[in-house]
Amino acid sequence: MKNKTFCFDIDGVICNTYKNHYSSSKPIKKSINIINKLYLKNHIIIFTSRYMGRNKDNVKKAKDAGYKKTLKQLKSWGLKFHELRFGKPSYDFFLDDKNVFFKKNWHNYFKNKYI
Repeated sequence: MKNKTFCFDIDGVICNTYKNHYSSSKPIKKSINIINKLYLKNHIIIFTSRYMGRNKDNVKKAKDAGYKKTLKQLKSWGLKFHELRFGKPSYDFFLDDKNVFFKKNWHNYFKNKYI
């Protein structure tokens, strides 16, 4: 397999976090092990919306508020990655055709649940 770029969210994927209490997040060891194995031959980006909501989606303010703390936390868990990016907008739903469980008939799900 040729080298790929993998992008992972922090909260809910790499760790369990209650609301926005980031300092008490608990690492998900299974996720960290998988990401660390992928790191050996691929490009790993950690992309987060931490601090975005409280800073009204202002990337600079969010990064200023949480980059150092988040970087230190990820390293303390032994996570290997190439980039930590702030700026993922806060959202309730995220649809992307490159998501692992994306379904082309997503419209039916929305129509039956939300419309």
